[in-house]
Parts: sequence; structure tokens; C-alpha cells
Amino acid sequence: MSFVPAKCPSCGAGFSADPSARAAICEFCKTELIVEQAIRHYNVTNHITDSVVNLYGQQSPDQLWENAAVYLRFNDFDTARGFYAEMTKNFAADYRGWWGLFVCETRGLTEMFYGKHIHCQRALLLAPEHERERLQREYAAYRDRFLAKSRGEYAQRLAYANEASEQSLAERKRLETDLAVAAAALQAVKRKRRLTLAISLGVLAILLIVLGAPPSVFFALFLFVGLLLFLIVFARYTPAMKRTTAAEASSKKALQEAQVRHSTLSLQLTEETARIKYELDQREDAFAQ
Repeated sequence: MSFVPAKCPSCGAGFSADPSARAAICEFCKTELIVEQAIRHYNVTNHITDSVVNLYGQQSPDQLWENAAVYLRFNDFDTARGFYAEMTKNFAADYRGWWGLFVCETRGLTEMFYGKHIHCQRALLLAPEHERERLQREYAAYRDRFLAKSRGEYAQRLAYANEASEQSLAERKRLETDLAVAAAALQAVKRKRRLTLAISLGVLAILLIVLGAPPSVFFALFLFVGLLLFLIVFARYTPAMKRTTAAEASSKKALQEAQVRHSTLSLQLTEETARIKYELDQREDAFAQ
């Protein structure tokens, strides 16, 4: 069994460690530690960059990390993910592999990842304190950026929905007013026609009484002239009746179409707002995990 130099991350004491072991206990501060982290801590503090113990006859974690970093610069996240995945498989205690997977999932922290941020959580759990603070700052900036964007989109959509709904309601009210005006105009024409006919018949009756016409002649003339007056008044007001009736029918049709448009628009706005709210909730839940 061969031993390699290691250093306790807690108290800084040096000791010899078995590289095939997963965990050990510091002989000085009695802290449980991960052997691979202790070996790496020794190498880092002693500026040893090319002598990380390779237990598996494969690339060292530093080599894997450097290769992944090259592909990140090419924005080749799929290839970089392969190197990070190998790091997490063979060097699970190395936080860089877990953080690299999270970076690849988010396309360099530029896209929203809706799943559980388990890789980020593991990286934060395994990272040394000073690195953990840096990663937390990067993660916080990533979280705040996307939450602010989502909340802004949701607020903007709500404002648009409210404005569109108000415009639709204003159109309905205007059409309701037009319909009321058209109906009032039609009723006014009808009243004017009835009034004209009543006045005409009244004048006729008074004239016949003043002339002293016999009852038989009175009734005959009254019926004949009254019928004639009715036809004249009806013909006189028929064009106005047609115009006002057509205006009322047109207003009713326009109002019905506006009501259908308003209902359709309200449904579309509700669905779109609900979709954006769902996406916002999904993002907030992802960051809350």
C-alpha cells in the first residue's frame, strides 16, 4: 500500500493518506475528511498542479477540467458536459465537475434550466469556503437575472392584458351607446308618425263638425279622408323608419360581434397570462429547491 502527502482542509496539518480510501480522520483535529480533497488541498497549497493522484489510470480531474474549459470557450456545451460528467463519476468530491454540469445545463448561465438544480447544490456543498462564496455569487446573479426577467415579462403581460381588456370594454360601451341612440331615433320617428296622424285626424274631425256635416256624411268623409291621411303620413315617414330600423339592426350586429371579440380576447389573455404565471412559478420553484 502506497501513501501520498495530504493536508487537512480544517486545521492545515499535513499527513500521509491512502489514495485508495474514500474518507479518513485527521490525526490532529479529529475531523472527518474526504481523502481526495485532502490530497488536492496539499497540492494546491504547495503549488503542485500536475501531480494529482490518478487512481483510475485516466485523465486527472485537473486535465478533465481544463479540457472542458476549452470546449466552453467554443460554446460546445455538449462536449464539455462529457468531461464534467467523467469528473463527477471518477472524482465525485471535486466540486468543479458538478458546477460544470450546471453551467452546461444553463448554456453558460445564459438560459433558464427548469429542472432541479441538483448539480449546483452538490457543487456548493463540496466547494471550499472561498470557492463556495464565489459560486453563490454567480448563482445569485443568475437567479436574480432570470427572476427579474420573468417578473418583468409577467408584469408587462398583465399591463397589456388590462389595456386590451379596457379597450375592448370601451368599444362595447361605445357600441351600446350607438345602439341606444339608434333605438331612440327609431322610437322618435314612430312617435312623430303617430302624432302627425293623430293631429291630422283631429283637425279633420273639427273641420267636419264646424261645417255641420250630417252624421252619415261626417263618418263617410272622416273614414275616407282619414285613410288618405294615414297613407300620406305612412309614405312620408317610411324612409325615416327604414333608415332608423337599419341603423338599429346594424348597431345590434356590431354589438354582438364586439361581445364575441371581447369574450375571445378575454379567454386568450387569460390563457396567455396563466401560461406566463406558470413559467414564473416554475422558475421560482426551481430556484427555491
